[in-house]
Amino acid sequence: MSREYNTNNTLSPYVIRANEIWVNDLYGYKVIAVIYPNNIWCAYRGLTDWSDEFVQKHGDKLSKSAAEELFPTLAIDSCLLYTSPSPRDRTRSRMPSSA
Repeated sequence: MSREYNTNNTLSPYVIRANEIWVNDLYGYKVIAVIYPNNIWCAYRGLTDWSDEFVQKHGDKLSKSAAEELFPTLAIDSCLLYTSPSPRDRTRSRMPSSA
C-alpha cells in the first residue's frame, strides 16, 4: 500500500493496488473521541493498528456532524462542546513518521 497525503498534510485513504491485496486481509479505520479540559471534545480517525494516542496526535479530525453521529452520547451532553479547530498542538506535524 502506498500512503498519500492531501495538501493539508492530513491522512488520505490508502491507495491499495490489486497486487497488494491478500486473502483475509482487513482494512479499516479506528475512530476515537477525546475529551479535553474545559469540556471540549473531538473525534479523530486513524488506522486500526495505531494506538489511541497515535490516532489522537496524527489522525484526521472528524467533522462535527460525523463525530456526533458516531458519539451521540457526547453530542447530547449539554456540558460538552465539539471544537473546531482541534485543540491539539498545531505546531506539530500531523504526518506520521511511520505507520
